[in-house]
Amino acid sequence: MAGPVVAGKSDHWGSRFGFIMAAVGSSVGLGNLWRFPFTAGENGGSAFIVIYLISVLIFGLPVLMAEYALGRHGQRSSIATLRKITTEENKPKAWIGMGWLGAIASLLLFSFYIVISGWVFDYIPQSFSGAFSNFASETELLNASIGQTVASINSQITTVHLSSACAFVSDGVITQVPEMVNGEEVLRDITVGDVSGCRFAETTGNKLEIFFYTAAFLALNVIILARGVKGGIERAAEILMPAFFIMLLGLVVYACIFGDFAGAASFLLTPDFTKVTFNTVLAAVGQAFFSLSVGSCVMFTYGAYLTRETSIPKNACLVAGADTFVALIAGFAIFPIVFAFGLNEAGGPGLLFVTLPIAFGQMPTFIGAVFFTLALFAAFTSAISLLEVGVSWLEDQKSIGRVKGAIGLGLVMLAFATAYIFRGDLIDHADFLSGTVMLPLGGALIGIFAGWVVPRHILEKELGTGKHLQLVLLLLRFIIPVFITLILISGIYTKFFG
Repeated sequence: MAGPVVAGKSDHWGSRFGFIMAAVGSSVGLGNLWRFPFTAGENGGSAFIVIYLISVLIFGLPVLMAEYALGRHGQRSSIATLRKITTEENKPKAWIGMGWLGAIASLLLFSFYIVISGWVFDYIPQSFSGAFSNFASETELLNASIGQTVASINSQITTVHLSSACAFVSDGVITQVPEMVNGEEVLRDITVGDVSGCRFAETTGNKLEIFFYTAAFLALNVIILARGVKGGIERAAEILMPAFFIMLLGLVVYACIFGDFAGAASFLLTPDFTKVTFNTVLAAVGQAFFSLSVGSCVMFTYGAYLTRETSIPKNACLVAGADTFVALIAGFAIFPIVFAFGLNEAGGPGLLFVTLPIAFGQMPTFIGAVFFTLALFAAFTSAISLLEVGVSWLEDQKSIGRVKGAIGLGLVMLAFATAYIFRGDLIDHADFLSGTVMLPLGGALIGIFAGWVVPRHILEKELGTGKHLQLVLLLLRFIIPVFITLILISGIYTKFFG
């Protein structure tokens, strides 16, 4: 059982700029650098982008405003806020479970997100060292050495350590790569992608090294959270997010000048309405929730630190707009480089850790280093918000302070992260449970709770009166729960039957 809660949060955002930077930092994560551009390209280019923008306005923004409103009203963690509302308004206590769902989802996301961030961290010194520069030449050497033993050419290879982690190594011999084509296994020559993929497998396979980078990333999160909202989260966001935007814009300029801008523009902005289906709409709605970090009670928690003078509708629009801007221009930082070198625009982590390093290996070393530093900044500001959900709840308990809470949760998360490092397949299960099941479920429940359960006077006090409130209530009550439920069902169906 939870302990008694304090009267309310004593720490608040010091400025509007600090809050915007922290909230945008929470929303902008690794997914913005690969998930949105790829999803857009695979779902009709600009046709998907239009649907996505509509989804942000219709689905993402109302839930974002609802989380901010309820958080500021409660001035507590999401769990304590729901306890306060259900107690004061005589509503079913079962709704407190929604806070637990969001908190657990956030911590589950954080537990494997820091491992992926550890991979990013590891790729920064690799970029500086020029580790990707020999992919092409060593691919030619490997193809010329098919049939020879690993021992005979190992001394000539610097890119990777030849082992069973490489698809082209079998029983200590260099072989062609087996591949399934039309249900049959065929052999093909080794490609530069195979070598880059082997480098990634070697990186993730170095358990102690990844543990070190993951632990360092986690320790930085704990230090920032222990310093509080104004002196920790806000201060870090005010430094990291402007630096993030500067690096991202610089990378966009470089990519558009030296990369294939026309190919990227065609891929991202040429509408292909033949690819637009109901699944496209579901993908756009899901991306809107994923990108804005709603459904996990993160924005519940950030809303608790808002002052009464802050306009929630205006600031929610700013946060949604900034996050959407990053998602849009991220494509123009990545795909001009991808297309310029004729690479595969595969989505997911493969784009960051396998495809892009091939291009970075043929460019000045600082480009790859800047990109992975950019990705690390994005990962860091998002990770902070995920862990803050749990720290905020612990802080609400009289016996646990912020410093002890941050350190204690950090140690628990390190234990989970260690399990993922040594059992990488667990990441897929945790990702499915949190991202596909818990977040959409949380989003649907927040829509129902804010639209049907919370008394109107609370929303009027936090969001103001007028037509905008009527529209928000309409969407929260009737539209959002239906579409989010469809996303939930679709995700589960695809996982087990798709």
